[in-house]
Amino acid sequence: MSPVARDAEGSDETHIGVTLFEPSEPMDQRPPTCRITKYGPLSPDEAEAFEEMAGAPMTLTRGQYVRHRGDTDPKVYFLRSGWVSCSVTFEDGARQIVKIHLPGDLVGVPSFAASVAGETIQALSDAVVAPVSNQSFGRLFRHHPRLAAILFVVSQEERALLMRRLAWVGRTRSIQRVGELIMSLHDRVSLADPTHTGPIFAPLSQEEIGDATGLTNVTVNHCLQELRQRQVASWRRFSLEVHDRARLEELVGIPREAIRTLDWFEDPMTDESRPPLARSPTTMP
Repeated sequence: MSPVARDAEGSDETHIGVTLFEPSEPMDQRPPTCRITKYGPLSPDEAEAFEEMAGAPMTLTRGQYVRHRGDTDPKVYFLRSGWVSCSVTFEDGARQIVKIHLPGDLVGVPSFAASVAGETIQALSDAVVAPVSNQSFGRLFRHHPRLAAILFVVSQEERALLMRRLAWVGRTRSIQRVGELIMSLHDRVSLADPTHTGPIFAPLSQEEIGDATGLTNVTVNHCLQELRQRQVASWRRFSLEVHDRARLEELVGIPREAIRTLDWFEDPMTDESRPPLARSPTTMP
């Protein structure tokens, strides 16, 4: 039995009478691909290969653990629906949420190169994940290099986001940390439907927001109240809405980022038109 969820302002989760945008994917359809197709459309073969990477789905309830830090033989998981977190817990019980995953994400990739898990994976909402074997990645790199290149770019995007989060948690004011988290989550959820307006479903409790930003519950509460009073953003009962994007960007100090295409991978030169490689001069004896 999972604990009672507490919303961003500390009250019990309740129905609020508005339609929240919650991107999800029924189990009888293809998995969500918005995270990778923003870099370019997939061919039918690539879409099929991406779908076949994942194994049998696992259904999770809020608060349920997928694995703990230190578990051996860590696996990567594809998140079909719901939200999950990756975190590091310390000996004194303190926790730092290092990543919040949304549908379409590959979860647990940082531990791919290790023999033990470097992070704990826990469901932030009801969710569905599917394990991805190491062999699936190998087949992808051998037979679908363009799709593998997209996943490489996504991994670099993850690294850039982690660098930004580290900088903001370490060197900005509390309200900027919360604002950066709001902007990041709102942009990623909106990726599934750029035309959506209004509130989105964001199932983080006040404690979880604090664990993601390095702040206490009291400080998080004050920051959310100030953002709401400024009419910049509001986050109540798992409903997140950005009211003034321009002012949020100004407050946080991060403009909307442009996406780099895969034109560097799509070589327009055929084998016939490509110039020959330069030969090294031969030294005569």
